[in-house]
Formats: sequence, C-alpha cells, structure tokens
Amino acid sequence: MIAAAGVIDPEWEQRMSEKNPFEGQDKIAALALGVPALAGAMILSLALFSPGSAPNRDRGRMIPISVGLLLLGVGGGSAYVYRRLANARALRLEERARSGALQLQARQRSAALIEISCTLADEFVLMPGECPVPPTQNAGLTAGQLSKAVHSTIRKLESQRKMVIDPGGIEVAGRLVAMMTGAAPDTFTMTTDLNRVVPASRRRKLWRAVRDQSEVPLPPLTVPRWAPGVATAVGLLITFGVTIWMAQWLDQEHPITNPQPGTRLLAKIVVRGGFFLLLIGSVFTIGMLIGLILPTFPRGCRTVGHLSVYLIPETRASAPKTAWTTEQVWTEVRRIVARALKLDVDDVQASTVCQ
Repeated sequence: MIAAAGVIDPEWEQRMSEKNPFEGQDKIAALALGVPALAGAMILSLALFSPGSAPNRDRGRMIPISVGLLLLGVGGGSAYVYRRLANARALRLEERARSGALQLQARQRSAALIEISCTLADEFVLMPGECPVPPTQNAGLTAGQLSKAVHSTIRKLESQRKMVIDPGGIEVAGRLVAMMTGAAPDTFTMTTDLNRVVPASRRRKLWRAVRDQSEVPLPPLTVPRWAPGVATAVGLLITFGVTIWMAQWLDQEHPITNPQPGTRLLAKIVVRGGFFLLLIGSVFTIGMLIGLILPTFPRGCRTVGHLSVYLIPETRASAPKTAWTTEQVWTEVRRIVARALKLDVDDVQASTVCQ
C-alpha cells in the first residue's frame, strides 16, 4: 500500500509484481527438451526430404536417431507440462487464498471466494487478510455481506489515513485516461482495465504523462502474456527454416559452382550448433518488437484505481479526497462478484451467494 506520505509499501509492490515460481524450471525444461526436439525434427527433415544431404545418404542410422530425439523432446515435454499444470493449480490456489484480502475460514475457501478475495486485494489495494468476514453456515457468504465487510475495513483504513484509493483520486485518473482515449471521464471506474481502454499507440504517452505527475517510480511497461509463446513459436520456425536451407545448401552431392567462402563458413556455423544462437536471437528480437509495438500495463498499475495511487497530491487536489460511501463500495464489489461468478452485473443482488 501507500502510506500517507505517498511512499509505496514494499510488501504491496512485491505482491503486485510477483514472478512465476516455476519460471526457472520452465526455462531449464524448455532448453533440455526443446533442443533435442528441434534437432530431431531438422535431422528427420534432411533424411527424408533432402536428397543431397549426408543424413539422407545414411538413413539407416540418422532416422532412428532423429526419431529418438523427437520422442525425448515431445514425450518429455508432455510429461513435464502435465506435472507442471497439476503443481501450478495446487500451488496457485493455496497462494491466492493466503494473498487475498478476506480472512476466509477453511470451509469458505471455494474457488469463487478465493478469486473474489484476491480481486478485492488487487483492486482496492488491501493487504492480505485485512478484511474480516462473518462466519457462515451452509448458506455461504452473500454479496451484501462482502460489501459491508469491505466498507467496514475501508472506513477503518480511512480513519488511520492508510486507504490509498479514494473516489476523488479515481476521478482524476479517469480524466487523465480520458485525455488519451477521447472517451467521457465518467465512463471509467476503479476497476477499468487500462489495457482494454487505452490504445497500444497511446500507452507510452500516457505513461510519460503519469511519470511527470508521480512522486514515486512507475513500474515499467511489459509485454502481453501471449508474447513469449508467439515469440518462441516464430523463433522456432525461423530457426528450422534457415537451418534446413543452409544444411541443404552446404552438404549436397553436387556442390554449387564457385561458392562464396563467407557464406559457406556461415552455413557451417549455423548447421553445426549455431542454430541454437539463431533461436535465442530470434525469440529475443521478436519479443522485443512485440513489446515496442504492443506495450502492456503491468499488474501493479493496470486499472484506473491503481493509476490514481501514483498521482502526486498536487495532481489529486483538483478532486478533493472523499470518503467511500456504502453505495460506491457496493458498486465496485458488485462488479467484482459478477466477474468472479461470470454473471451480469444486474444479476448480482445483495442476497447473491458467492460460494
């Protein structure tokens, strides 16, 4: 959270920028299993479809080797992905239950309530377990009970001058976003996702404008979640195509007349291990290009409410700090509950059960 002096609480900043705990394992698995699969696919292609290549002239040995490499890469990758997804689901559910804003009892920890609890922590900038909820019987927690519990917590934080998001600040941040999008300021709420409303071409401009009006460092813009997968797929295609073409050109039964020494040397480097450097360079370059073309707001500052946290008091002064009302809290809680339960906002009533 952010203290009254405007300093970001390191615990909140760390929680909003947590890295994937499996990131290191994923990189090792991709390297250990992806390289054999790529090498096996290239050798098999040369053995089957390149009449002038050395693997084609020694099919009896090269085809079994390539098939073995493919089975190692594909089979090992499939087993790793299956185990990784199972572990990630269990770990993610437990971690999210601990990082949510609601003090949930063991019998209250349903998937829907955990999702609501984490969203409340993110959107209202509440610390883990900061919001006590009433004990429930078989009926479960209702949206109305959640709204009252959240409002009670907000009032306590406001009295301690620790509540960092207020309606006035949201209004100012909404006006700043409206300047970049051309929409009416009143169309933006606390939970409005900046990545959905701000065009990619204007995101860096908005970031510069916020940086000029912020007294704390802004987290850097990131790349979309799908970017690493796309960059890896395209990098593999580029590496596969270039390496196969150079291998065919380098090792053929009837060599090209007067080959250029520089080109032949480059082909030897690529075919004999340089393809791995080509793969890394291709993935890195494509990922960087995606980041330049489609910058994405980071998790710690991806909504209008988050954006208001970073504005300096002088900027927020155009809208005086106001306390949250019961109606305003209910409006935001209602949106969060509707999103978690996959319902229309109008279908969420005070009596709607959230479990």
